[in-house]
Amino acid sequence: MTQSTDIGDLNAQTIASMREMTPDQLMGMIETNYRNAADWVQGVPDDQLEAPKTFAQMTVPASDIIANLGVLHGNHHLYEAALRVAF
Repeated sequence: MTQSTDIGDLNAQTIASMREMTPDQLMGMIETNYRNAADWVQGVPDDQLEAPKTFAQMTVPASDIIANLGVLHGNHHLYEAALRVAF
């Protein structure tokens, strides 16, 4: 991903293949992806998780970036999707 990446286009491309999936298929994919991400994080050495990294002009431990991008941002998309289906 580069600075000029259009997030809207990226999201549209990412979900294009999901349009025909059933809710059960989508939930299975989400569960698998979160499980795989958790397994990966558990394998990262503590010194790497604690290392300061810069993201969006902020320097924080790498674990904070992973938590925000991997967990909180993902949850945001789940709630956003639910709202689009409900209304």
